[in-house]
Formats: sequence, C-alpha cells, structure tokens
Amino acid sequence: MKPGNLTSIIALTVLFFLIIGCDKTYISDDPDPPPEVFGLKFINGDSKVFITWNDPTNTNFDYVEITYLSEVIEVESGVETCEISGLTNDSTYYITLRTVSFSGDKSVGMKVDGRPKIPPEIQWTGPVVSILDYSPQGHPSGTFKVTRSCKNNGLMGYAMMNVIIINTATNDTMSNTSKNLFFESNVDYKFYFEANSDITIFNCTTCQEDSTSYRIEFNLLNTAELFYYEPVCCLDIPVCANGNNNMSIRWNSITARNIFILKE
Repeated sequence: MKPGNLTSIIALTVLFFLIIGCDKTYISDDPDPPPEVFGLKFINGDSKVFITWNDPTNTNFDYVEITYLSEVIEVESGVETCEISGLTNDSTYYITLRTVSFSGDKSVGMKVDGRPKIPPEIQWTGPVVSILDYSPQGHPSGTFKVTRSCKNNGLMGYAMMNVIIINTATNDTMSNTSKNLFFESNVDYKFYFEANSDITIFNCTTCQEDSTSYRIEFNLLNTAELFYYEPVCCLDIPVCANGNNNMSIRWNSITARNIFILKE
C-alpha cells in the first residue's frame, strides 16, 4: 500500500470516530425523575389561580416546572407556591406540575383544573364578640372563640380568611392560619375562630390586668377591611369561686385551632 493511501485511511478513520463521538447522546447517572409533588392544593381567585404543594424529599430533586397553555414557569425548591395571574374569569385552565431532577429528568406530572372567577363580596355586619370556654377553677384553659356576623352580597364562591396571632410583647408571629370559606349568594353568616388558650388567675380581690400580650388579626382577603382583637382580661375570665368578679390574670398562650362559618 502506498504511504499516501495509508494516510488517507487513517484520516478518514479519525474523522469517523469524531463524528460518532459528537453524535453521542448524554446519559445521566440518575435517569429516574424525582417523585411527584404532594399535598397539592389550588384556590381560584379573581383572574388568577393560587397553587400550593409540598416538594419531594428526594435528593435528586431540583425544581418544579409548571405548564399551562404555552406558558412554562420554573419554581425553585423550597418555594412550594405559585400564583398565576392575568387569566380570564370563568375559563378553565389545565395546569401541570412536574418535578425536575438536577440532570433534567422530568416526572409525568400532577394536573389541576383552574377556573378563576369573581370572588364573593363579603360585608361585616356585626361587632367582634369573644367567648372563653374555661375551667371554673384557678387555672382556666380551654377554647377561646372570636365571632362576627357577615353577609355575602355578591356571587357564591370561596373567600380566603387569614388569621395571625401575634405576641405583642415580642412582636413575634405565633401562628399564621388560612382557611378557604364557601359563601352562598345573598346569605347571612357568622364567622367563627377557635383557639386553644391558657390563662392563669392570680387573685380574686382586685382587677389588675396585665398588659395585653396577644393580638389576633383577621383578614378576609377579598375585602378591604382588616380587623383585629386583643383579649380583654377582666371581661373574658370566669367569676371567682368566692363570688367576686374582680381578679388578676395572665394570658399564657393562644394557638389557632379552627376557622369556619355557619348560616345565621
């Protein structure tokens, strides 16, 4: 064989392997996608949909990909919420959430059908009332209730109530609780908030209220009014065992328990 021909064969062979190498498809070390999200919830709002979920705990999980229509939204791990706005009310949107691994592998996906709509128009119609269900002896603990009457003057639907309990001494948020409440059109309701509470009675001779230690903030998200309530010590506690109604107490704790409405 002539030297020129041998050189040509070697060059072609090298070029062939270079082409094959460039055409090689990358295969990840972990081709399996992460598990799906769990605890998936969504709330239909006015021209928007609000979605919450729990990320998988798989170490290969990178982010959540949300798709609807031709839109793609990437939500990094740990966020676990997404609000999709600019939608048309009373139109159905098919939304898919997929988990994505660090190597780009995607899960099959979890699907929700979002249908944004105009929320109810809630009007507060009564004062804030508090009730303490207590043990009549020295250290009451039980259920603390706050109620208020309201009416839906708009279309039936869901409205989100957000309740925050704040320690006023430290300004720390003790709890932040939300509940999606369903209202029928043109119906009167009574709103209820229940909390586990604990108080200590010091004496039954004089009324010496400790400075207020807790504030409960109520925000029905589709109304303009945010109201709050600070438990008033001497008015909320039971009568003393000796028949006197003057006493000194301290609020030890208030923790959220339940949020609901009932027709009046």
